[in-house]
Order: sequence, then structure tokens, then C-alpha cells
Amino acid sequence: STATPPAATAPPAPKIVKGGPASTADDKGDAAQVKKARDLWYRGVDAFRAGNYEEARRAFAECYQLMPKSDVLRNLSISEIQSGHYVSAARHLKQLLAAPGDLPANVRDEANNRLAQAEAQVGQLKIEVDVAGAEISIDGAVIGKSPLESTWYIEPGQHEIVVSKAGYPLESRQVFALAG
Repeated sequence: STATPPAATAPPAPKIVKGGPASTADDKGDAAQVKKARDLWYRGVDAFRAGNYEEARRAFAECYQLMPKSDVLRNLSISEIQSGHYVSAARHLKQLLAAPGDLPANVRDEANNRLAQAEAQVGQLKIEVDVAGAEISIDGAVIGKSPLESTWYIEPGQHEIVVSKAGYPLESRQVFALAG
């Protein structure tokens, strides 16, 4: 359980985009999917405003699976920070900042500030492998193949990194990640 920051430093409530995230004419998907995404959006906003950040996080995460839009990703990351899911928040904020298309300057600034807030709570790994296409796992979960484009966010603490590729010896390392 993570304590909520004092009101003076708490982020603002997610702002509802007119009509919600799933109302634009160019959305793909059937009407039921659009309705479900809209319902999840409003459930997330209501939960966040009520201070139930974990419920908001779950609603925005499900909404984002149906409608992967920047406003949903933004609200998801805010809810993740408020509910103490800093690794996910950092990953989602990085994704938001890297997404094609221009974010308004105020949204970009807010995302950069929140990313710094999340990064202060997590560890970061830069994994370099001298063999292209090697599978990289952290604590048994595959995170990708070499070369990895950027750092990887992890919870502070002990982790096992395994690198494998057919025809090469398995490499395993234990690392201890510090927050920040």
C-alpha cells in the first residue's frame, strides 16, 4: 500500500476529453467495443475522482487494450503513479512520449515530470548483448531480443537476467537494482 502524496503535490484528476476516448469517427472496431471502452473510461475517471486509484488503473488499462489512445495512456499512467505501480507508469509514460504525433506542450511537460517522478521510484537496466537476436529475460519473463532499444524499468531489488540464443552458451547475471 502506497501513501497518497499530500494534496499540494497530487496530480490533477484525469481530464475527460469531450465524448471520451472512443468517440472519434476514425475509431476502428464495432459499436460494442466502442461502448465498452467509453464505459471503462468513465469508470476510471469516476474511480480516480473518488480516490480509488487502483480501480482507476484497472479500468484505464482495460480501456487502453480496447482503444490504445494517448489520452487513455496518459490517464493510465497517472493512475499507476497514484496507486504505486511505478514501473508500469514509467513504461507507459515512455510509450506516451515516444508515440507518433504531437502531444500538446503542456501534456508533454506533464508526462516528462511524471516520468521523472516514476523513475525516482524504480531501477533502470541498460542491457547490451554482443549477439543480435538473443532472447533477454528478467526474472523468467522475456522482455525482448537484442539489441534492446532503451533501458528497461524494474522494481528495486534483486533480479536475474538471462540471455539465450541457439548455438551460444546461456548467460545469466544477478543484479541488484536501486531506486532512481
